[in-house]
Amino acid sequence: MLHSHRTGRVLQLPVDFVSQSDIQDFCSANNVAFFSLGSPENWEDPAVFRVCTHTVPSQGHTVPYLYVKNWRDAYDAIGERVLKGGRYRHFKGSEYTTLGPAIIEIDGTPAVLYQGADGTVWVRPEDKFFGVANLGNGRFVPRFAYLGPAQPATEDPRT
Repeated sequence: MLHSHRTGRVLQLPVDFVSQSDIQDFCSANNVAFFSLGSPENWEDPAVFRVCTHTVPSQGHTVPYLYVKNWRDAYDAIGERVLKGGRYRHFKGSEYTTLGPAIIEIDGTPAVLYQGADGTVWVRPEDKFFGVANLGNGRFVPRFAYLGPAQPATEDPRT
């Protein structure tokens, strides 16, 4: 349940195209906290809400509800989350194949091991691999979008 510093518990959002859980997920993914309905310029503005960082509540940002909808749409467009044997297209265009789950040693973070067409092997935290890239101005895209299962390796006809 969202809580506004101005109105207390938020029982209903002024828009119907995002839910309170969408806002909570958006805030969590972007390391901010819901702060209030509206903005300092107009606390009654039904198109925006205010967030603050966890470390500096006084330095907040105004976020249009539409940004949350766009973020949720991009998150839903990721498709299947296949840790091993999935083909994905990075938002910049390159294709990759997931090789399996991994763990980042220093802190135990679950990660994805994946390989590019050139053979380079990469590792990225799972929540970032299956996350959303912010292109600015409320535009979000899946960081990696699922294309389907990996193609089986073809045998070398010379052997």
